[in-house]
Amino acid sequence: MDHLNIPIDMSNGSWRERCNQRIHNLKANDNSSIPNSSGERQANKHMIPELYDATKEGDVDHFVDALERVSHEKKLSMTAIFDQATPAENSILHVAIKFGHEEIAELVAHHFPTLLNRRNINGDTATSCRCQNSEGIIFRLAPWLLRPRKWHII
Repeated sequence: MDHLNIPIDMSNGSWRERCNQRIHNLKANDNSSIPNSSGERQANKHMIPELYDATKEGDVDHFVDALERVSHEKKLSMTAIFDQATPAENSILHVAIKFGHEEIAELVAHHFPTLLNRRNINGDTATSCRCQNSEGIIFRLAPWLLRPRKWHII
């Protein structure tokens, strides 16, 4: 049996355009019945290991792949997914910044800016955790965070 190999060119457009569009589509096609319901939040408070691992790995495309899988398979809204935390109450943004993954951190902060102020069990925000450990990513993120943004209320 012959196989047809069709190469997929992932270099068309930047990772920002590609990943922002994918997350926008996930948010638009949210198929949970009541997004962000208290029951949904309570039942899924702990971060799904697949998301933690994808965040820790640091490949932005694999991270969005994991979001798509988890959203579809578990029928969770994006809000419910991003409400999840580790046992130390670290958000996905905390994890991305802790491991120095600027692209994932930027993507998460762009789509869920409330995570910038979310505190873990020690009372640290994602950016303050990184400041305590090393200065690298926070200085690359800071100009992006300080830029004026247009907020879209959905």
